[in-house]
Amino acid sequence: MSPLELQTRNIGWYKVYPHGVEVEPGIAKLTTYASKKATDMGAIYVNKEGHRIVDESDVYAKLRNAVLEQTDKMAFLLMDQRTWQEFYYLLTLHDFTEEEIQQYFANDGPKSPIFVHGSLKDVTQKARIDAEQLQEALNNYESYAVQGKDEDFGRDPQFLHSYEGNEFYVVEQRDRFATTLGGFVTEADLKLRTKDGKEISNIWGAGEVIGGANGHDSMPSMMNTWSISSGYVAANNALLQLK
Repeated sequence: MSPLELQTRNIGWYKVYPHGVEVEPGIAKLTTYASKKATDMGAIYVNKEGHRIVDESDVYAKLRNAVLEQTDKMAFLLMDQRTWQEFYYLLTLHDFTEEEIQQYFANDGPKSPIFVHGSLKDVTQKARIDAEQLQEALNNYESYAVQGKDEDFGRDPQFLHSYEGNEFYVVEQRDRFATTLGGFVTEADLKLRTKDGKEISNIWGAGEVIGGANGHDSMPSMMNTWSISSGYVAANNALLQLK
């Protein structure tokens, strides 16, 4: 599209989502499906200092912002064995191979991506998390799960579940760059414009390729509706021009 010299807006604005593990320096691979399942089952987010950091069942923007505030801009998802099994299944269902995950565990922390398991003492040593503070955070969370009330973050009681057994899994959680929030400039007819503002007579834009659809932040789950509706308008305008 570059030879057309199309007008754009907000190209310098970009999407940042939670639920990532750093598989290469500066490059994170998403764990959203697995991470969401884990928190539904009661897993908690902690930082290197061993403190719980957020309502794990809150909207993704809150999770993203909480992780960005932590040391090294990294948090950890703490799971028991039953939760890890579901987490692992969804990782292998979405873009991770069994071999990859085995290699992550073979690193045995603290090299990213951090995947460690064992007793609570083992995982804190391997992931370099403050053991005393994590034990306190876990004790507090367990009491909240029993009483059905999260006194730290007000998490919905349906997601408060006690940990089972003495085997723990810790997986790093980093925020990840997704794509730009910007794109091409259009008017209501969805025809694209050149940098000097001239309308291109036979090219329309639709979906997230149109700049300004998101604004200053992304709209998770809403862009499907925008893609369908703008696609309909663009296609209809193209058909009208052919008549």
